[in-house]
Amino acid sequence: MELRRLEEQEHQKTRKLWEEVFSDDTRAFLDYYYFIKTKENEIWVIEEDGEIQSMLQLNPYQLQVAEHPFLCRYIIAVATRAQYRSRGYMSSLLRKAMQEMYGKKEPFTFLMPAAEAIYTPYDFRFVYSQRQAVFEKKAETELIEEEDATMFQAEELAAFAKERLFGTARVYAVRDAHYYQTRVLEQQSENGGVKLLKHDDDIVGMFAFAREEDTLEIREPLYLPGFEVEFQKA
Repeated sequence: MELRRLEEQEHQKTRKLWEEVFSDDTRAFLDYYYFIKTKENEIWVIEEDGEIQSMLQLNPYQLQVAEHPFLCRYIIAVATRAQYRSRGYMSSLLRKAMQEMYGKKEPFTFLMPAAEAIYTPYDFRFVYSQRQAVFEKKAETELIEEEDATMFQAEELAAFAKERLFGTARVYAVRDAHYYQTRVLEQQSENGGVKLLKHDDDIVGMFAFAREEDTLEIREPLYLPGFEVEFQKA
């Protein structure tokens, strides 16, 4: 058994394991992910019997914590091939990755768990809750115009996000132009996109969305005060 960090040119080797363990992810999403995200992330693996049998990926995000920006890592794609589970591989990968981040003086790491019980033994704790709701399509709004954003509007999206988030949230991912360039591409890979809501040619709201069969999942909604009803109609 060998635990090591892959070189960037080796990152594609983990796609086979991802496809096997996370079989619900589409080819379009993985094409996006392995073309865009694996150019900047870190991937730790355990190799045995001549193949990668377990992995953990660390995606970098610039986080704003009060007045200070920090580079932190989002843990994703923690996976072990079925016949190699219950050998402590995940534990070894988590501990090694966190030791490396600690050595770099990164203040914390974060993830979205498949189940809380998996990560509580490693001192992970919930830090926020999400509100979830289901909306039915309402009548078309006459106050705003809807527009599908492109990656070439990333600067415009970033400026609006900064206006809405700075000073109103204590901890958030810095949503700069690079963030929105990749966000647009990621949502498109999930049969969705980023929708702009405009009033008199000014952005008053936006949200990312992904299409799942006959529904849409809405993500990261931001809108100006007074436009909540218009957002819900959109």
